[in-house]
Amino acid sequence: MTTYTVATAADLTAALSSAVAGDIIDGSGGSFGSYTFSKSIPSGFIELDFDGATFTRFTLSGAQGLNFNRTVVPSGSVTWNLNSRWGFYNSDIRSFTTLRRSSDFTFQYCRYLGSGKLHLEASASITPACSDIMIDCCYFDMDGAQRSHDWFEAQGVQNLTIQNCRFGPLWIKYDVGTSGTYAHVDAIQIYNTPGHTPDGITIKDNYFWDDVNLQQQVGLWVIPINVQGRNVTITGNTISGLSSNGIMVNPVDNLAVVSGNLSVNAQTNGAVGGSGGALRLLDNSGATTIVAEDNSYIFITGGLVGGSRAGNRVISRNDLAWVAGGSLISDFVPDAGGNADQGQAWQQRISGMLDGSQDAWLDNGTLRLAGGTVVEPPAGLPAMPPNGLLNIVVTVG
Repeated sequence: MTTYTVATAADLTAALSSAVAGDIIDGSGGSFGSYTFSKSIPSGFIELDFDGATFTRFTLSGAQGLNFNRTVVPSGSVTWNLNSRWGFYNSDIRSFTTLRRSSDFTFQYCRYLGSGKLHLEASASITPACSDIMIDCCYFDMDGAQRSHDWFEAQGVQNLTIQNCRFGPLWIKYDVGTSGTYAHVDAIQIYNTPGHTPDGITIKDNYFWDDVNLQQQVGLWVIPINVQGRNVTITGNTISGLSSNGIMVNPVDNLAVVSGNLSVNAQTNGAVGGSGGALRLLDNSGATTIVAEDNSYIFITGGLVGGSRAGNRVISRNDLAWVAGGSLISDFVPDAGGNADQGQAWQQRISGMLDGSQDAWLDNGTLRLAGGTVVEPPAGLPAMPPNGLLNIVVTVG
């Protein structure tokens, strides 16, 4: 194993040309300007550490076998194409990042700040779709910036897991009184695109919080989890303080499971474009099995909204705290004694966050790993302000 210490773009290029799997490139405190990483190795990883380093632009193109640690990706709009076996760890992502034809990557313990976003793009001409992705224990916060887009958006993605993440408020640009260019935004949006259907989607043990008063004032259509595709599992998520929407699932000719989630404060209050409450299940194909059970505090504003009802729905043991408007269809009635809020996945996740047995982002934006170790953000960046989410959850639970 060789460690290369670099401070300039020329140093970095020379180190990358020589580095092999198992080597370390230490760029701490360096200044690298606009840089494109294209190093590719057939197996193993090169570890790169950029604690306190600066880039004016950060791009990946054809890279393979690179792991980035304590790296700040600056603001801007970038496209990363044809990358495989790569990852970001304990890093800050501030760019609007479009990923194309990329696979086998991980984002862990990262913060997405300001205008930071991941957009996994696919189309009839952009193929294959991105695949084999893990987003684990990341923190999404506006950091005072006004947004005009989702946190995470994916077209036709294959084998994606988003888990243990924390999503803060979405403060959206919106033209009050009209439909608005940005009237519909989601924390997570995954959907079909020509030639590509999402498959193998797991969204679990995340928590979402939003400022319901702000969103209702501007009448936004905000959906924390909005998923199309095959083989969808949504479980153990906590959704609190939101506007008129919660979880929306539109599966395609296969199985979707929505279970063990907690949704609270999902009220309409005159919001524009409500999707039908905290849970909206669509079955447009008529060939889908949708299992929605053991969810707690589900607020339904319109029953089952849209789509065909020909599919097989197993909707049971849900604790319905409040129902307003629309018609409550019979199969939304919870089983007698279901007690869906007892020992469910969302409670286990919150308990693990509070007692320190699971990785979690604290209210001040620092990361506490299981066992109590606190991980500070990359050098030179301020801690995030508190938003009180855990206090809200504890009160509700």
